[in-house]
Amino acid sequence: MPPVEPPQSRLPAYLEEFKTWQERDAEQALTDKSKFKSIAEENTSTDGGRSGMLSGKQSSQDFDSNNNKQRRSESATRLLTIKEGFLSRKHEWEGHERKATHRAWEKYYSALTSNRLLFFKDAKHLKSGRTATDDFQLDSSTSTAPATDYRKKPNVFRLKFQDGNEYLFHAKDDTEMNEWITAINNTISSLPSTVTGATAVVTQIPSIALTSPATTTKGSASSATSSPHHPPTSVMISSTS
Repeated sequence: MPPVEPPQSRLPAYLEEFKTWQERDAEQALTDKSKFKSIAEENTSTDGGRSGMLSGKQSSQDFDSNNNKQRRSESATRLLTIKEGFLSRKHEWEGHERKATHRAWEKYYSALTSNRLLFFKDAKHLKSGRTATDDFQLDSSTSTAPATDYRKKPNVFRLKFQDGNEYLFHAKDDTEMNEWITAINNTISSLPSTVTGATAVVTQIPSIALTSPATTTKGSASSATSSPHHPPTSVMISSTS
């Protein structure tokens, strides 16, 4: 036999029937207020999501515009290079007849401009302008040529400066080495000369020959013998008042 369910109490139904109109109106007002509050909360959450979506979209647009501006500024400020690429560098001489203290090979991303040779870590640092070490100022006294006397590495050329500093550069092959030498030499030849010779201006003053005439005093006379090649000189008589 199934269990016998306990009889449900009919007290709530009786209480509902005996409620007054004021009590029912108050309960209806509370119910309407709770419904309105839940609807308002739902609308607020929906608007917040939309505003979040809009703000996220706007922030992404701002980020893209900032990236575009940064790219434009980087392209505008990027160095105008004649030639660039990786080179290994070694400081050989730091003065006339004085070996460099640090002579290890170091690899840099080198960039040749109209008057300088700059060194970076890689191509990205070239775009940002972050150099890895000091750059070389080129002038008309700088010279470069293949380092035929250096036997430890192939494809090495030497860069000499007027102050006695000399650097060795190792390229990946013979073609790359010759391209660097040609580019550097062309850059050096296009630079103005650093030594200007002073031009001496000589002004010639014409010489004027002055002839001293023969004079005679009062009461005395002198006779001048004339040269066979010149006419006789005139005799001037001075008088005193």
